[in-house]
Amino acid sequence: MFYLDRTPFYAESGGQMGDTGTITTDTGAAAVLDTVSPLPGLHLHRVATEHGAIQVGQSADAHIDEERRAAIRRNHTATHVLHWALRKVLGEHVRQQGSLVGPDRLRFDFSHHSAVTDEELIRIEDLVNAEVLSNASVEHFRGVDGRGNRDGRDRVLRGEVRRGCEVLRAGEHSIELCGGTHVRALGDIGLVKILSEGSIGSNVRRVEAVTGHGSLALLRERDGRLRGIADTLGVPVEDLDAGLQKRLGELESVREEVRSLRRELADSASAQLAASAVDGRLVARVRVHQARRRA
Repeated sequence: MFYLDRTPFYAESGGQMGDTGTITTDTGAAAVLDTVSPLPGLHLHRVATEHGAIQVGQSADAHIDEERRAAIRRNHTATHVLHWALRKVLGEHVRQQGSLVGPDRLRFDFSHHSAVTDEELIRIEDLVNAEVLSNASVEHFRGVDGRGNRDGRDRVLRGEVRRGCEVLRAGEHSIELCGGTHVRALGDIGLVKILSEGSIGSNVRRVEAVTGHGSLALLRERDGRLRGIADTLGVPVEDLDAGLQKRLGELESVREEVRSLRRELADSASAQLAASAVDGRLVARVRVHQARRRA
């Protein structure tokens, strides 16, 4: 564990994961695995030594993982726009109940009394991506200026703003308290794709989504699955529905043929047993095979 007198690393806070990266000195190097803040203003860097040794009092070069930080920024700003879209579609009663912002995805918990329908999710997703495509600016400002005057924009926060706290404006609609790291313009977020929505408690729902490169990776993975299914069915991807329906029809025909053959075998066996009867009496051991049917 390392402490620095000043650091570029963002400590885990407000649902945003802490930064990772490297710290190097003249005598050694360490990988920063996480950054937390045990006390206000104090950053703890959890590290793993890569080589050499780092001594107390040495000058150090600290470098964050820029690519990971950029991915976190995209997901974090997206949560703010998503919150606005949820309130727009579901109602003003929606309030944030928690969040987790990492480099691979975002998770947002919110208050709501019922499941979100597929149609509502589409509207929410469309609203979020319309904001992203607007490429509106994203800015931080203080809730109260040095003269004690409120910025008119923070009135929407209904009195939540305190002197010196950080406020984030993400585009034209989203204004919330936040001191995390964010993109400079909404267009930097890239495509926002909702992964799932569900209940995690009484009147609390959770939505998960990906942005930027995460959305691209998701689309490629799903496209690969579709191509694999199309190859199995022996049809082009664009004819997947027709090909699947054809195969299902063929499968049902085979099942009906099997049922017909079983009936014929049963009738034949019955006739043979009847023919072997003596004086109208029949004694025979019959083994019955019962096919298992999938639920």
